[in-house]
Amino acid sequence: MAGNSYTTSLNNFNQFTLGINGDLFRLPAGTVKVAAGYEHYNAGNQVIATTPNNTGPDIRSPVIKGTQTTQYTFGRVVDSEYLELAIPLISPSMGIAYVQRLDFDISGRHDLYSDFGGTSNPKYSTTWLVMDGFKLTSSYSTSFVAAPLDAVGDKS
Repeated sequence: MAGNSYTTSLNNFNQFTLGINGDLFRLPAGTVKVAAGYEHYNAGNQVIATTPNNTGPDIRSPVIKGTQTTQYTFGRVVDSEYLELAIPLISPSMGIAYVQRLDFDISGRHDLYSDFGGTSNPKYSTTWLVMDGFKLTSSYSTSFVAAPLDAVGDKS
């Protein structure tokens, strides 16, 4: 058919994750818990686009004009580490008025992108159980989202 474009895309993804979690030590309000891990992520995308370029008839058909084929190769490797601590500060057994429970959570993640560089993102959160049925929470965090793989460009 004359004037049609064709695109073929081949994607590949490989991922390795290693993590641990469990009890770290005990405080008067409860057990401090930890989670830590590492992740290696490798993504690739190869796009082959065939488009008409109107350079003359194609040898297969006098109706089809000449075509041009372009190949794009995209890739990204991401190495990540994370650590999280869940810390109980006040428990119901402590008998503190208007504080049945107070917990603090701190975590962080570092990602090293082969095409963007490194980014570190912390998160801090607090949960305060004032009384049964009334809980206050707060949190602060940062994040990073990389551009889609095919938006980066061909590095070859």
